[in-house]
Amino acid sequence: MTDDRSATMDRDAVFEARIAAAYEAVRSTWLQPEPTTFNQKIWHRKLTDRRPILKTYCDKVATRDHVAEILPADVMQERLEVAESVTALPRVHMPEVIVRVSHASGGSVVIWDGPTSGGQGHHLWVRRAYSRVDVDWARIAAELDRCMDHDFGWDLLEWGYLGVPRMVVADRLYREPDGGVPDDLSLYVFHGRVEVIRQTNDRQRDTERGAGSYDRNWIPLPIHGKPKPLPFPRPTELEQAIELAEAVCVGGQTMRVDFLLTAQGLKFTEITPYTMSGSWDLTLESADHYLGSLW
Repeated sequence: MTDDRSATMDRDAVFEARIAAAYEAVRSTWLQPEPTTFNQKIWHRKLTDRRPILKTYCDKVATRDHVAEILPADVMQERLEVAESVTALPRVHMPEVIVRVSHASGGSVVIWDGPTSGGQGHHLWVRRAYSRVDVDWARIAAELDRCMDHDFGWDLLEWGYLGVPRMVVADRLYREPDGGVPDDLSLYVFHGRVEVIRQTNDRQRDTERGAGSYDRNWIPLPIHGKPKPLPFPRPTELEQAIELAEAVCVGGQTMRVDFLLTAQGLKFTEITPYTMSGSWDLTLESADHYLGSLW
């Protein structure tokens, strides 16, 4: 056995010990021994689910390759570059783009002809926008380099992110019909069927974010936390989004599938196995139980 293999096995053992201890600490606060709510079932997935497909879903490069074999080409964002760092990205004649790290949830910047904004999110997993007129590439490199220095799987004890290759990807930015950064449409698929849909306004703005929760017929659901509740009109692409999300989740999977609502139609962004890492601060406890009952 090589030293590298031994070191990997040691790291894996440490991770499993940490997630087991964290799980027991969280479980001690439950009213029942087995997971029943959505958050509890996310924690149970973190503890027990070691399917290799989770590694694919947590890798933004591998996810795109995987989903491109399932979804229509016009739903895929145009991928412009994949590089080892921000400084390795070619910047000459670069169009409006969103630059992301490939190994984490978060760590993204929009570079566009709109205004610079402070954005949202944790200081490490930054989400903000920069104007192309005065884009500060040194600052962008410093911000995303901080993300590249961290293993997201260790930070949140999410096995799927452990050891994901750390790359930087640049995708073409698609605007929403009114010219802004597009809203997210998140489809919660339970056992292969979309049951809950959330629309959230974009993450790069300085303004307070809002979200609305709906069933598959766009009937509002009382599933609220942060961002604040907002009503949204029924997307014209709703039926298409449901069909595509269910096509991605073959084999009766329970996942969250995300798209952008753009002026060019739906654009796929990611598949999320660990929504809010099992710490979704929902306003109503009944919402957590309702989502858990669907799982």
